[in-house]
Amino acid sequence: MQTPDLVRVLLKHRQMIGLLCASAVVNSILITYLVAERYKASTLILITPQTEVAAARPTGEKELLNFPVSPVGVSTQTETSTKTYSELIKSRPVVERVVRALGLDKPEGITNRSRLAAAYRTLRNGLKAVAAGTGQILKYGRVITGTPFDRAASELSERIAVAPTRNSYVFAIDCVWNDPKLAAGIANETAQAFVDLLAEISRGEAQGALQFIERRLHESEADLAEARLALRQFKEQNHSVAFAEETAEEIRLIGKLEGALEKVRSELSGLLNQFTAENPKVRNVQAQKDRLAESIARRQSEILRLPAAEAQLATLTLHVTTAEEVYKFIARQYEDARIREAQKTSDIRVVAPALVPVRPVRPIKIYYAAVALLMALMVGVALALVLELSDTTLRSIDTVQVALGLPVLATVPDIEALQEV
Repeated sequence: MQTPDLVRVLLKHRQMIGLLCASAVVNSILITYLVAERYKASTLILITPQTEVAAARPTGEKELLNFPVSPVGVSTQTETSTKTYSELIKSRPVVERVVRALGLDKPEGITNRSRLAAAYRTLRNGLKAVAAGTGQILKYGRVITGTPFDRAASELSERIAVAPTRNSYVFAIDCVWNDPKLAAGIANETAQAFVDLLAEISRGEAQGALQFIERRLHESEADLAEARLALRQFKEQNHSVAFAEETAEEIRLIGKLEGALEKVRSELSGLLNQFTAENPKVRNVQAQKDRLAESIARRQSEILRLPAAEAQLATLTLHVTTAEEVYKFIARQYEDARIREAQKTSDIRVVAPALVPVRPVRPIKIYYAAVALLMALMVGVALALVLELSDTTLRSIDTVQVALGLPVLATVPDIEALQEV
């Protein structure tokens, strides 16, 4: 079909196309007034990784035989992706806190509502229930009913989302709801519940580490007292025994190695609470532990080659030195653990609470009207072409000649048209 013919067809059916477009635009606008408005509220969350606060220690004790000292029972903080945060925010513990705090599982009252508005809301809720039931039948073959709390939790999980901010430590918790005040309340309550959950987990880990270190501190204190008592009794019985300077230095070195070994054991214990034995970090720390144990065993075997009294004195002195090194290390870690437990700050905090939105995010009436107009125009043009192609009436000399394959010799004028003239 050529362009002039297409224009003629469109002009011929212009009333039908115009009526269809006008009807579509009016109906779409009316539908937007029937569809519940949705409001979007956002709460900004800031990730602020913090360095561990430890008790002051001398500069020379930051490193022990080239093995850096690290906190006991506290895992190294790693960057957590926004996807992980999104899953945590939508997790059952966070969702349940929000539902309980805001009473989302309770039916809304109809105070300050007209009867017409109440009837409309009841009708809309009924239609939503029917649609949901139909979807469940199509999906599961039956209607699955749940408690109001479960339904509220499921709806809330679908209505909240996490929007990351590119190249920054900020992300937003978005909530889309029918009520603007409730949307802002849900966004803020979800953010607070998320921060509280992470804080509880962090405090629980700190308390567990503190209890573990406290037990080890008591054990180490008892071992130190026992080693000192044994050394004092030996000196009293044998009126002291002197040994070479090399042996004394060897004892001090073994004591430092024992302190380093205790540190590595504590680090390994903390890693095994999070990872499996095949994890590269665990295997690396395990290898350090094995090297230290081998070095200590080799040096202790050299002490046993000394004369009997001197060897026994060296062994007792070694036990005291080792117990002192272990006790000082554990005492220092105990103070660090107490500081971490007392900390109230978190590496995730709310920096911009959600405000009550003024304008809905949908439905935007102009968008609905524009889409309806475009679709009606396309349907109208297609319908006009179908009607034109299905009409077999010969209305011009050209179409008669093409249809019959014969030239037109004469035409009969329209008598009614001539009479009107």
